[in-house]
Amino acid sequence: PNKDTNPTHWTIKGTKMWITNGTLDGSNTGDLFLVYAKTGPKRTDLTLFLVEKDIAGFSLGQQIKQKLGMRASPTAELVFDNVVVPHENVVGQVNGANMCMMRNLEIERLGLAAM
Repeated sequence: PNKDTNPTHWTIKGTKMWITNGTLDGSNTGDLFLVYAKTGPKRTDLTLFLVEKDIAGFSLGQQIKQKLGMRASPTAELVFDNVVVPHENVVGQVNGANMCMMRNLEIERLGLAAM
């Protein structure tokens, strides 16, 4: 994301692939997405954003249907074509989402191990 031009919002560009539950029924996306995005020069500078499905420039890309295992979890690509996200949609601190992501991975791994 880029926040250089306007301090009231961020602009997210690019795609995110292999998003679990990226589609609900194979054609529709969820209503809200928590999106981790790189926001600083360090590799750990990640920020968590709340992105609404109807925001301009956001769309569902390809759906991954032919995958091994876990076919019950719909997986897709999310496309961000200059999506303008208000600064109020930052969850937590700017460049502070790396630890949040690592903690979520711990919980996800426990859940997968229990299956």
